[in-house]
Amino acid sequence: GTTLTYRELDERADRLARRLVRAGAGPEERVALLLPRSPDQVVSVLAVLKAGAAFVPVDPSYPADRTGYVLADCGARLLLTHREQARQLREAGRLPERSALSVLLLDEAPDTPEDTPAPAAGLPPLPEVPLTAGAYVIYTSGSTGCPKGVTVTHAGLSSLAATQASRLGAGPGSRVLQFASPGFDASWWELSMALLTGAALVVDPPEPGA
Repeated sequence: GTTLTYRELDERADRLARRLVRAGAGPEERVALLLPRSPDQVVSVLAVLKAGAAFVPVDPSYPADRTGYVLADCGARLLLTHREQARQLREAGRLPERSALSVLLLDEAPDTPEDTPAPAAGLPPLPEVPLTAGAYVIYTSGSTGCPKGVTVTHAGLSSLAATQASRLGAGPGSRVLQFASPGFDASWWELSMALLTGAALVVDPPEPGA
C-alpha cells in the first residue's frame, strides 16, 4: 500500500542519512540494519550509503544466536531497527542494555528539527566515498562453521548494476520484485537492478504467503 517516487525516496534517505551522520556514521564505519523487507529497509540501505558507511543487513527472522553473533562480529557501532525488534533482541539477551551498540529506532520520533520532513535544498553535503570503500558486509550461511562477513566495495556495486542493466534489460518501465531475505546477497541485486537503472522496485512483504 505504499508508493514512493524517486524524489520522495531520495528525500527520505537524505534525512535519515543526516540522522545517521549525527549519530557517528561515516566512511569506514558500519551500520547494522535489523529490518524486514519493507520501504523502511530500502530507505535505510540508501541512507547508510549516502552517509558514507557500509550497511550490514540482518534478517529479523534469523535465530537470536545468529543475529547476536553477526552484531558482535561485524564491528558496527550503530543499529537501525524498529522498537519491537529491539525489544525481542534484548529479551533474548542479544542486545544488553549497556551494549556499546547504539540503537536508532525508525519508529521513534526524531529528536532534532533537522530530521523532520523538509526540502533537501540548503542542507550540508553528505560525505564523498571512494569506490574502494566498503558498501555493505554480507554474512555467509555458516554451514561450514561460523558465518563469515564479506565486504563488497562501491566499485563492485557499480559493476553489478551495469551488468544487470545490459544483460537483463532492466530500466525505466520495468518492475523488479524484491523477495530475497535482507540478509542474503540477492536482496542487493534486486534493489540495484531496479533503483540504479530507473526501474520500479516492488517490495514483497515478509508475511508467509504474501
